[in-house]
Amino acid sequence: MKHIIKLCMAVALLCGASALHAASVTINNHSFENGAGLPLPAPDWNNNTPDGWTKSGGGGMQASSPDPTGIDGSVYVFLEGGSASLTQNITASILGGAVNPGDIFTLTLAADNSNNSPTFDFDIQDGFGASLIGGPVTSSTLTTEFADYDVVGTVDTASSDIVLYIETNGPQVLIDNVRLDLVQVPEPSSTALLGLGGLALILRRRK
Repeated sequence: MKHIIKLCMAVALLCGASALHAASVTINNHSFENGAGLPLPAPDWNNNTPDGWTKSGGGGMQASSPDPTGIDGSVYVFLEGGSASLTQNITASILGGAVNPGDIFTLTLAADNSNNSPTFDFDIQDGFGASLIGGPVTSSTLTTEFADYDVVGTVDTASSDIVLYIETNGPQVLIDNVRLDLVQVPEPSSTALLGLGGLALILRRRK
């Protein structure tokens, strides 16, 4: 019996070593303040795509003076037309370069309802545009002043090609200071599995 208890403790320690891994995902040019084509001096705007991102549909970059409350710096992005989007491949900044079912993404960004755009969509996709979190997740209702919004998605499809996707759901959404956190659920270690197998054999012999 003592041997069984010791083995159980060893397996528990091995499993505990495979704890959840939480980390911030690096977003290139997350506050849109860097790169060529900035709309300066403020106030000004243009239809440029911010460095490090891919834009689809209408939208561009805007700068305000004085800096709007709730954003990081003076430059932010506007997406307009009801289905305009920004995407960025984030594979290289994911631990292990892959996601697996059960991993949890939390997107936080500063957003502003402009021209009666009620919400925005957040998604994690593969390189072909297929959702890895069961489809886009819609934000809560936006206000007419910049504020932080959190949107959460749980991975249901493993992939080694990971793309962050943000889409407007109305005439125009203003966004800034994009942040992304990921909690990765590790697979059980092979050592722990072997320990569990050994425990099962011992218990079987004891019966």
